[in-house]
Amino acid sequence: MSLKTETTAEDPDQEVGSPFGLPAFRWFFTGRLVSLLGSAMTPVALSLAVLNASNSAGDMGAVLTANTIPLIVFTLAGGVVGDRFSRRLVLLLSNLGAGLTQAIVAFLLISGNYSLGSLILLEALNGTMAAFTNPALRGIVPDIVPKLQIQRANSVLGSAKNAAKVLGPTAAATIVATAGGGWAISIDAATYFVAAVCMARLRETGKTPPRKASVFVSLREGWTEFKSRTWVWTIVASFGVANYIQVGIWTVLGPLIAKERIGETSWGFVLSVKAVGVLLMAVVMYRITLKRLLPVAQTCAALVGLPLIALGLVANEPFSVTSRDGL
Repeated sequence: MSLKTETTAEDPDQEVGSPFGLPAFRWFFTGRLVSLLGSAMTPVALSLAVLNASNSAGDMGAVLTANTIPLIVFTLAGGVVGDRFSRRLVLLLSNLGAGLTQAIVAFLLISGNYSLGSLILLEALNGTMAAFTNPALRGIVPDIVPKLQIQRANSVLGSAKNAAKVLGPTAAATIVATAGGGWAISIDAATYFVAAVCMARLRETGKTPPRKASVFVSLREGWTEFKSRTWVWTIVASFGVANYIQVGIWTVLGPLIAKERIGETSWGFVLSVKAVGVLLMAVVMYRITLKRLLPVAQTCAALVGLPLIALGLVANEPFSVTSRDGL
């Protein structure tokens, strides 16, 4: 193999080439692609699996909330850990932990031993693993890819993520409808273990920053920097409110309506079509350059509400789902 293909991240002056020429990136990309496919299946699979097992909208909402809250609470801590320790090690351990939690969830559902308390605990642990995974994922690319190849590496990783969002929901809904939600979640567990194996093969070349302060001091400094920038925290707050509303619609109300009216497989197809729109827009944004990206992004974010308004105006037929909570 040529020297151009075998270059390492220690050679910042090399010519721009494909990041796939680097063994570390190939392992990382493989792990991410497999994990993304599993993760894209989970929201649909978990929602429908809990709904089918409990026939309770309240149970479904509680399990999904248990997964989301730790992700919000511990992400800042995850960023500090990712900056102070080996990101490869963080990703290895977090993927192993996430795989274990999802494997137990799958076992409970497949064996018919459904337990709301157990699922809430397991999904809370899974959300905690994700809180440490996400910051490390964003920071590890410069550690394994030369500076001139970072943009291309992020581009192919972004395309893989969007493609997984297209394929995952339909695949998950089909598996739920034919084999059961537990089997779809077991596939997600397996993807985490595969990702852990891939992360174990990485060899980072970046240096771990010196630990000048304790974790709590770093957290306090990060929070101070965050709240000192008004435009940052106001955008985060506004998106937090928007996500709060949308998540309830797409992950709780959506499966309820779909189960009653169009079926589980069709709901997966709806989510896949939604992801196609994201993928197409990503292609458009790759080809154009905007001088004022933030105002355009905020405007587009506001327009996301239009499809929900349209759905609300036409969805006037009554529906009901029998549940323990009377929902």
